[in-house]
This record gives sequence, structure tokens and C-alpha cells, in this order.
Amino acid sequence: MKTTYKILFLIIAMIGMFFIGKSLGDPNRKMTFGPQGDPKNCRAIIYKNYEGYVMEQYKAEEALSSIYRNCGDNGYSWGR
Repeated sequence: MKTTYKILFLIIAMIGMFFIGKSLGDPNRKMTFGPQGDPKNCRAIIYKNYEGYVMEQYKAEEALSSIYRNCGDNGYSWGR
């Protein structure tokens, strides 16, 4: 009987966590920029680096380095 309650509790907790996570939203859902036009989240950083590469402002190595530095495992833009 106790096992049934544990499983039921876990299911209810998982459903609750799903709705809490959904309500918080994804900070990278849309591009965000600072007052001077600086990219503030990973979606905007990747877009700006791609745009700079296509317009030949950056080399591929520079663009990828910026993406990794800002959006990598411990990137500066996580949680902004």
C-alpha cells in the first residue's frame, strides 16, 4: 500500500513540476537585446554571430568561439 502512495505522489509531483516549468517559460524563446543592441540571450548571440559571419565581419572560428563562450556549458548568457 505504501508503494502505491509513493508512486502516486511521484506522478503528481512530476505533473506539478511540468506545469511550473511551463509557466516559467524559455528565456531563449525570442531574441533579446540590451539598450545598445547587444545580444542578451543565446538565441540573439547565435543570430548575431551568424549574421556577422555571413557579412564577413567575423571568421568562422571567431563566431564559434563567441557562441561557445556565451552559450556553452557554463556560458555567460545562461540565466540572463
